[in-house]
Order: sequence, then C-alpha cells, then structure tokens
Amino acid sequence: MQNAKLLLFSLLVASLGGVIYRPCLSSWIMLLGTLILILWQRHLRFFLMVIVLITPFMIYFFHDARNLKNQAEIPDQKNVQITGVIFPDNVSIDGDNLSSTATLDSGEAVKLYWTLPNKQSKEEWLKQDHVLTFSATGELTRIRSATNFNQFDSQEFYETKNMTHQLTVTTWQVENMVSHDILNGIRYQLHAWHSRAIHDTESLPKPLREYAQALILGVTPQALYGDNPGVQTLGLIHLFSVSGFHVSFLIMMIMALAKRLWITKEITIVLLSGLLIIYFVFAGEPAILIRAIVAGELILWQDLHHHRFKSYDIWAISLLISLIYSP
Repeated sequence: MQNAKLLLFSLLVASLGGVIYRPCLSSWIMLLGTLILILWQRHLRFFLMVIVLITPFMIYFFHDARNLKNQAEIPDQKNVQITGVIFPDNVSIDGDNLSSTATLDSGEAVKLYWTLPNKQSKEEWLKQDHVLTFSATGELTRIRSATNFNQFDSQEFYETKNMTHQLTVTTWQVENMVSHDILNGIRYQLHAWHSRAIHDTESLPKPLREYAQALILGVTPQALYGDNPGVQTLGLIHLFSVSGFHVSFLIMMIMALAKRLWITKEITIVLLSGLLIIYFVFAGEPAILIRAIVAGELILWQDLHHHRFKSYDIWAISLLISLIYSP
C-alpha cells in the first residue's frame, strides 16, 4: 500500500462521509480500518497531509448534513406559496397524477405532485419538453418514512438526494424558462432534448421502449420491472441503468470512428472530453455517472499528455470528485 496513498485518503474521506451521514457499525469499522492502514504507513509527512486535506471535506460534510437536518425540521405548511424550476426530463405522468423533482428558488429540492384536471392538460404535459418556472400554492409536507417492516423507506431514499419535503400542488402558474446565460442555456437545451428523446421512445414497441429508456437515456420506467420481475428477483437492476460501461463504450466508439475518418488523436481527445460532459448533462446529471465521467476524462488526458495514472489513483480521484458532487 506504499504507492496507494491517494487511494487510502479517498477511502478515508468516503468512510468519514458514511459516519457523518449514515452512522452505523459498518461505516465506523471502515473509518477505523482506513485510519489503521494510514497509521501503518509510518509516514509522518503523509499523516500530516491527510489531516490538512481532510479538514475541508469534513467541514463540507458537516455543513451539508446540518443544512439537510435543518431542512428536515421545516414544519408542514398548508396553502404555502412556492416558486421554482422544473426540468422536463424529471416529469413523470401516471394516469392523472403528475410527479416531478423541483428546485425551489431557495435552492432546496422537493418532490412535487399534482393531479391533472383533464385530458387536454395531460396531453399538453406529455408534449412538454422545455425547462419550466412555476409559482405554486399547495401543501408542503415531510416525505413520510416507512411504516411497515422491510417496506421501502421513501424518506431515507430522498434524503440521499437532498430532498426532505414534498409539495402537493393546489393551483399554479407555469411558463417556459428563459435563460440569458450561455452555459445555463446549453444545459437547459440538453435537458429539453433528453425529454424529447424520452417522449420519442414511447412510440417504440415493448420491450424495446423500456430498454432504450433505461440503457440509452438513463430513465428507468416502472414497466421495466413490471414486465420483467426477474430483474429485481435476480438483483440485475444495475444492468438496466446508465453506468461506466456506457461511458467506456462511448469513448471506444468515438475513438474508432475518428480513426476511420483520419481525425488526429489529439483532436479526438479534446472533442471527447467535451462530449463526455455533454452526455452527463443530457443523461439528466445523475450522480452515478460522475465517477465514470471523471475516470474517462483522466484516461483521455493521460493519453494526450503521455502521463500514466495508476488505476487506483484514477479510481480515488473519481471517488473524491463524486463525493464533492453528491456527498
């Protein structure tokens, strides 16, 4: 482990996050085990560097966990007025029920629910592919925890996404979002294209529709589990989600295509670096893709600069960045 100091540091940061956010026996064992391995190095300079470098992570985790706790303590409110933003690829419609993830102007994320009043409204929402701003009146309540043994715990699940409350909309006004910032405009357009692609796949026959949404667009429809009960029974859910495999496949496909088109390796790497970021946003910005994207970027740039990263260093760097993005 003498040459894996960065890996040890990343594991220490990850286990520290586990103790802060989900304190349990396994997270404490991992933290203590990693500390023992670091002390086993008998390298005073490395130990002092760990203390210095882990401090900002500790402050960040404690600050984020405290904000999440304060957010969870917000009391239930009726007839509350809230404004925020909805991305079209987060909207889901089941019958006359609309649900989505919304980001409030205060920066908090909530789960949003609304009952569609008529068929015309439903058809309009099914065609909606723009980023929306809304001003709503409704009931803001804490997301409920599981009430039965072994029941899915929605409260705990949504807390991992920094969501503690849900908003049941009574009335609201919705309009298309207009951004005057170039980067935000590109981001909104990518989400709009993602939503449009999801709508387009609805015309595909089963099970191709579910496969296309899950494996290409990063959306897992409930019909996939309903029509394929063995997916959950056999624990194969991870095979039907966008992951590092897709990033690797995309890199290999573009590299092979560029080679056939006689595009230089340097230009291909630069284009691919930007394309990976675009793909991340297009796929809905899922935290699960962060490690794969960062690892892909590092592998590309090491080829460009002829500097080889060790595999566990790439893994460690991608883990640290993913913890910053979604602690």
